[in-house]
Amino acid sequence: MKILFKIALVGLVPLTINATSLKSMLNYALEHNSNVKAQGYDISSKSQDFRSASSLLKPTVDVGASYSKLDIDVPDTQIGQTAVGFIKFGMNLYDGGKSKSIKREKRLRVQLAKYSKTDTVKQTLLQIVTLYFNIRTIEDEIKAFRFKSKALLRDYKNTKQKYNLQMITYDEVLKIKSEYEDNKYQIEELKYQREEAYRNLSLLVGKKIKHIRHARFATIKHLHYTPSSTIKALQTNVAILNEGIKQVEANKKPKVRLEDTLSVYGYNDYDRTRLRNLPHTQNKISLTMTMNLYDTSTKAKKRSISFAKRKAREQLKYNSEKEKMLYDLARKRLHTQKVKIASAKAALNMANRVYKSARVKYQNGMIDIITYLDALSKKTINQALYYKALNDYEIAKANYYFVSGDNYRRVISHIR
Repeated sequence: MKILFKIALVGLVPLTINATSLKSMLNYALEHNSNVKAQGYDISSKSQDFRSASSLLKPTVDVGASYSKLDIDVPDTQIGQTAVGFIKFGMNLYDGGKSKSIKREKRLRVQLAKYSKTDTVKQTLLQIVTLYFNIRTIEDEIKAFRFKSKALLRDYKNTKQKYNLQMITYDEVLKIKSEYEDNKYQIEELKYQREEAYRNLSLLVGKKIKHIRHARFATIKHLHYTPSSTIKALQTNVAILNEGIKQVEANKKPKVRLEDTLSVYGYNDYDRTRLRNLPHTQNKISLTMTMNLYDTSTKAKKRSISFAKRKAREQLKYNSEKEKMLYDLARKRLHTQKVKIASAKAALNMANRVYKSARVKYQNGMIDIITYLDALSKKTINQALYYKALNDYEIAKANYYFVSGDNYRRVISHIR
């Protein structure tokens, strides 16, 4: 027995070495999950967009050149060929506050992208945690059904011997064999579910996961609700729509622009006796003020954004109330899961006692095969339910952490 134990222990060592901890999976996903990386690129894109908006009122310098030629019936008082090179300096002195509003909007959109990334991160981490403990549940169920298989195989051999001695009918042998085959199918189905869960887990983490280590969350103490990044994103969206209204209103305000253009001219094909003192270099300074007195779209645009703002406010109100509700339910779920664990443990203890008693009675011919198999099945099911309750409790703790609005890095630190 000692030798077999050592062999089994050696066989488990590679699995232990290659097993991945929950904490390391979550930390790895923060850097390598494709959805999280995509959100990071979106933040970079919005940041560059903000940088471009921050220079809307800064001076601009343009250079250019033009060439024109007149043909057919050119009067003596006109120039046949003209070439112009110019450099122009321009600056908007005032645009009704539109550029400042655009800049604020772009800054808000950067913040919105950050909140969106936080949402994606939390959803991804919670999915990983859920899959991790679901895999633990499946593996525990496989252990329970394998125990049942061993018991059925042992009983099958015993019943065959009794049948050979003509102590029982062949129906009992068939019933145990049928139960054994059905249990074998259940194990294969669970193996498929485990493989599927591992594939999804690997996709979320960003690397191949084959085995997992045992983990649990620390006991929750003094956790308070704070608005999540989802709520903050909705608040930011309302602020963005406010800026949109300001930009539309800016279209009705005066706009002032300063321009200074230095031009160099070259001429050809003209009457030099009639056209004299042509300018070769000119500098033109212009200060322009414009104001929109009427258009057909400004009012409609403002009303459109106003309705969008009302919609955003209602969404904010609804989601705020919903999030607080989910927080309360998540907290109560913890208590429910504790009760479920205690109930499942009591049921398992009872099922174990019933099974042990039924096994002895069946061996001594005191009960029939149906009663014995029922006791074995209940023991297996109650064992699986107990382990599921334990793992569901860990998922409930993770959900409570995330719903509370706690920082996701702090959530990871609670893993033991």
